[in-house]
Amino acid sequence: MMNSQSIKRTLAAFVFAGLFLFSLSSFAVINTISGIPDAEYQAYVEYSKLAPGNLSKDRDTFSKLSAAQLKDLVEGFNVSHFGFLHPLKVAGNKIPSVLNRNIEELSVMAVWDGRMKPIPFQFDEYDSKSRYIFIPGVNTNPIDGVYGLVDPNDDLIFLYRDASEKRYDAKSMTLDEGNLLKELKFTDRQGRHRYAYLVEHNSKRSDVDYIRYSQTEDNANIDTTFFNLDFNPENFLDFKDLSNNYGSDAHHSVMDQIYFDVSANIFSDFIKVGLNSFDNVRVKILGVKDGPVRATVYSKIYFVLAGIRLFGMNSEVSFYEQGLVFPNRTEVGKGTILAGLIKNPQILVYCDLNIEGGKLTSQAFVGKSGNRLFANVDGSMDEEEREATEFDLPGNWVWVEHGEGWEVLATFKLSDSAFDGMKTSIFYVDDKAITTEHEKIPGALPHIGILMKGLPEDMAGLEKLDMEYAFWFTDTVGDGGPLEFYKDEQNPPSIQVADIESINPSTHAESLVLN
Repeated sequence: MMNSQSIKRTLAAFVFAGLFLFSLSSFAVINTISGIPDAEYQAYVEYSKLAPGNLSKDRDTFSKLSAAQLKDLVEGFNVSHFGFLHPLKVAGNKIPSVLNRNIEELSVMAVWDGRMKPIPFQFDEYDSKSRYIFIPGVNTNPIDGVYGLVDPNDDLIFLYRDASEKRYDAKSMTLDEGNLLKELKFTDRQGRHRYAYLVEHNSKRSDVDYIRYSQTEDNANIDTTFFNLDFNPENFLDFKDLSNNYGSDAHHSVMDQIYFDVSANIFSDFIKVGLNSFDNVRVKILGVKDGPVRATVYSKIYFVLAGIRLFGMNSEVSFYEQGLVFPNRTEVGKGTILAGLIKNPQILVYCDLNIEGGKLTSQAFVGKSGNRLFANVDGSMDEEEREATEFDLPGNWVWVEHGEGWEVLATFKLSDSAFDGMKTSIFYVDDKAITTEHEKIPGALPHIGILMKGLPEDMAGLEKLDMEYAFWFTDTVGDGGPLEFYKDEQNPPSIQVADIESINPSTHAESLVLN
């Protein structure tokens, strides 16, 4: 059984993100397509190993792979299924000798096909107060450091799979231009090594863009090799489509809506008000940092009652080729003042999914006899589903499969005591006949979320709530199941930074800028 501290770590993910925001789809994958012919598949495998990102360049072939072919392809990179999608983040303070250098003069390379080749990467800079992504002219807080230079809290970001198993060999390899500054050696939980190299004054850049963001007046779009998302740029909670881009069920919309409802007495037990996600909440996009590896959407969450904005707070979400992460440091502000006027609050948060034929489980879904409980989504509640609803919260991870070659593992991180004092219970309904206002796809297939009653004991702690919740859209969690995938996520590759004497002495002035 889950202890109370583990349960509390999970709660804020559901409150501020809307619960299993993108719980979609396979651990025991079922894919009804046969894939591409073996000769074509083997050619595609070879092509994917010639240069980083080739796998994502030929999206037409990728979209036709069977579940077995995709699993084999991923494991052919000699990484775990989490390692394949894992975005590495190397803080500037991990590579102190490159601090204050011009970001535009730096790049990352790795050994592919026997040569040093550029890999997709980006440097992200943050604000000085909340560590939100810094976008010039958008953030309300100043930058942490100097814009355009490597600062201690900046992040160098690239995909783990783009680092190579092959190490640079000065005797057999050459660097056409620039200087090798650092070797970055990574070691995963299984003890396997990969290498990447930080380079200065080399003009070569990868043309691969793993994450593509576009926006018009009435639609924002995230498009990757693995999934597609359309939403309203004036209200992030207004989802138009969330679907996968490959397999027999490609372009099937897997989530209808995110819904929450808050009711409470105001001033006394006789005055009751209610807020819901459709009428009273707006999540407006303020700006976007769109890089080749990560696109971060910076937004403002407004709470509105009778046309009046009660209060607002900043937030952000980062999108990757196979996932999204809410590294949220919520600034609640005036919301804590309003809490003093509220009595008997009740909060219901759930996602309305569209995964009939799929199933889900979580860290906490263990039966009285120690067996793993699975909720089989078929439009009616069975015994295991009813038993699963007896838990307070699902735990630190939730695994969902759609049954068509796509699955998601959602993970949650939160301080132990942030929501002590609240009573919580799982909200789960598997009923094809249920319909709700505003939904686009009829039926609860399923509705999954939490019901919360009361207020946290430490409301002041909400002024600066530090939490993170991630949704990884993996081809499969692998043969070890969701728990092993979760262990990889919690124990990412370690990094060792080594100095390298430059092969080609620089003919350029150093980009190091001293303050």
